[in-house]
Amino acid sequence: MRDILNLSYPELIKILTEKGEESYRASQIFSWIYKKGTFEFNDMTDLSKKLREELKTQFKLQPLRVIERRVSKDGTIKYLLGLQDSLCIESVIIPHPNRTTYCISTQVGCPVGCLFCATGMAGFKRNLSCGEIVNQVLTLRMDSGKSPNRIVYMGMGEPFLNYEETIRSLQILTHPAGMSTSTRNITVSTVGIVPKIRAFAHIHGAYRLALSLHSARQRKREKLIPIAKKYRLSDIKRALIAFQKEKKKRITIEYVMLKGFNISREDALSLRNFAKGLKVFVNLIPFNPIPGSPFRKPSPGEISRFHQMLLELGINAEVRREKGSDIEAACGQLRRYLLENLTQKA
Repeated sequence: MRDILNLSYPELIKILTEKGEESYRASQIFSWIYKKGTFEFNDMTDLSKKLREELKTQFKLQPLRVIERRVSKDGTIKYLLGLQDSLCIESVIIPHPNRTTYCISTQVGCPVGCLFCATGMAGFKRNLSCGEIVNQVLTLRMDSGKSPNRIVYMGMGEPFLNYEETIRSLQILTHPAGMSTSTRNITVSTVGIVPKIRAFAHIHGAYRLALSLHSARQRKREKLIPIAKKYRLSDIKRALIAFQKEKKKRITIEYVMLKGFNISREDALSLRNFAKGLKVFVNLIPFNPIPGSPFRKPSPGEISRFHQMLLELGINAEVRREKGSDIEAACGQLRRYLLENLTQKA
């Protein structure tokens, strides 16, 4: 049985009109699912009983299974969600004073294998379908009662290594007949998959882009991110320049600070050189320690000094306020914790 969440608006229109239904029925169905948040075809009362029965027999529509939910003292909510094949993914609700951000995943695990990331250390299973991506948003909204003001594709996985399904999910979430999320309120993060950065520049909408950089020194970055050997910093920068020329949007640079590794003055100067010619904002992220990682978190003084160095070099940077550290909110930690405990119990 097909998952109706995998259908784009045009695809749904095509299926309905082939059944002899009016095309506007697609708008009604999208509204029920994405605006009103219903997971029951029977509740779609402006559809005929015949159509509701046909939908029930041909499509499935159900939320993801909440395996575990952890609520931080700062209000962050970390979810471990179960998929139909018994694999699991993570999603997070991050509260702010004036908005609510959803952080969602695009893969089960991650093939990139960054050395400081719990997701990468746990390995890669498969890509998510666009329906599984958008279902995270629907499930979190239903469970929490909090609608997102912003959505960031910064959960498990590399979105641009699941490019087609990622783009389909964006088009579903932003469609005016459904959730109608503004494209400017969605950010997609990448470690620097150059061809897809260039392709993403031409996708309709004011989507934002974030680069997981973590070092602006080529050899050092290769130690952190194995795929950096394929997509070099010089090529990434050219792709970012092309993206910015097309979209006219500031790019966020994600930079995890690792004690004794990437927070020296030379690292700061390299970051300034990389940012030259780009309009960027640098999001400094204190490392969230994970078991088995060779890295450590810098001291508050070291974090402050590196931040100050960047400001003095003219780089727009802030230290991200830590959220969810008491509930293992770093990407991949909750899934890894569950898998390890299940293995021990077995």
